[in-house]
Amino acid sequence: MSSIANLYTVNRTISSSLTSNSSIFNRNSDLNRYYFEGFQIRVHSNGSYRFLSVSSVDTYGYLYAGSFNPAMPYENLIIRDDDSGGNNQFQFRYFLETNQTYFLIFTTYDSLVTGSFNLIVSGLTSVNITKVNYNSSFANGTTCKLSYVGVRIFWIEILFSLIKIFQCINKK
Repeated sequence: MSSIANLYTVNRTISSSLTSNSSIFNRNSDLNRYYFEGFQIRVHSNGSYRFLSVSSVDTYGYLYAGSFNPAMPYENLIIRDDDSGGNNQFQFRYFLETNQTYFLIFTTYDSLVTGSFNLIVSGLTSVNITKVNYNSSFANGTTCKLSYVGVRIFWIEILFSLIKIFQCINKK
């Protein structure tokens, strides 16, 4: 058991908050919107790393490989978690590699919730964490051109939802 505890000897803590000015994305097909904050993650050595949220709000975490596109939240997704950290906090472990760039998305379980948080990343060595601004462009350098695709997908989801509603009404 002590060998597991020794896997996480270096902690890096980032403190921030979600506000009404934070970036927004639709993480599900439920049409709700969620504030989020994104962080680019790079490691100095291959190994298992732990990600843990500490907040007074119910948190949700996502980890992506290579890039994160808010208009396509399931693209490049490698792991996500809601409550494994206890007290409505996300926690997950993942084997990170030095030749890869990762993106951690911090958001909430409920729609449009604001509040402060700490993000703790633990491993054998230090981790480079850089906050990413998603308001002006996506993490992989793509500009607003991709957001049009996201808007189109959003409207297609609304259209399919309306079709389902009308089908239910017609069955009655």
